[in-house]
Amino acid sequence: MSDALSVAAGIRSARKDAGITQEDLAHLAGTSVRTVRTIETGTGNPSLQAVIAVSNVLGLHLTVR
Repeated sequence: MSDALSVAAGIRSARKDAGITQEDLAHLAGTSVRTVRTIETGTGNPSLQAVIAVSNVLGLHLTVR
């Protein structure tokens, strides 16, 4: 699995575990629902800022290798 797809799966799983919708996550992260969908599917080219914002809301930490 690629790094982007691993991040996408982790974010989607964390959101579902938290019991929040994509709409709620978008609102809390200050981004659009479309951006959240893009992040969760590992498609498109979301900004790093958006990925970090979504991760922070979910309490996830991104690690650079």
